[in-house]
Amino acid sequence: MPCKRDKDLTKCVARAKVYIAETKYFWAVYLWEDAEALTACDIEEHHEGQAADAAIGLCCHMPYRIIFNNGQEREVSAPKLGELHFVKDKWTLNIVTHECRHTESTAHRVLGIVPYSIENGQDIEQEERACDYLGRLADSVYSWLWEVNAHGPHTKESTDAD
Repeated sequence: MPCKRDKDLTKCVARAKVYIAETKYFWAVYLWEDAEALTACDIEEHHEGQAADAAIGLCCHMPYRIIFNNGQEREVSAPKLGELHFVKDKWTLNIVTHECRHTESTAHRVLGIVPYSIENGQDIEQEERACDYLGRLADSVYSWLWEVNAHGPHTKESTDAD
């Protein structure tokens, strides 16, 4: 799903770059004041079966170019692979992992990961790379969101005894 290149950041609470392991590639992560600000980033006017104000997470992939060189096609990706968007006080572990799961096809292409290799009779290493990617990304995004917007039943304040 494509996002608008130029965004109105007046309702952006925080933003960060989350890098993939020791590579040059990253996902831009945004935290928005409300669902309206988040959905304003989306090029599409609505999500099928979803009210405009119901979106509390969004993943956008950056387009990539195909370069023709001597009849060969080659995919090239910029360091920014895409964007992950969340709404203040609405994100959860489930929403973070859901949006991070949307990033896998782009990341697998760029990093050369062949997922589900066990089913293809290949070495388990590819499967481990795919799982490691998703786990690290979700952990990084969740940790950053927790730093900038701790909320809900897992906040320190809600678990401290009186």
